[in-house]
Amino acid sequence: MVRQQEGATWNEPGFVQGPTYPVVGVNWDDAEAFCSWLTKQEHATKVLSEELHYRLPTDTQWSIAVGLDHEDRTTLKEKSGKITGVYPWGTR
Repeated sequence: MVRQQEGATWNEPGFVQGPTYPVVGVNWDDAEAFCSWLTKQEHATKVLSEELHYRLPTDTQWSIAVGLDHEDRTTLKEKSGKITGVYPWGTR
């Protein structure tokens, strides 16, 4: 369950956010749009070569990154229950 303060946005989440903190309050579409925007910006400034682009990890890539082996027919909820010790308050 996602909890969000009424009227909160990614820019004004309703709690202190520093310049080096991860972004909060964005959905998948927002994150995809940011990847596209950043790719265009860095192509234009020649920071990133034209054949490269930013993207979000696949489910399998994310699972491996957080220490879960690839498991066929496992739902995201089932996988989430197997991630331990990530947050002091649990996985959600």
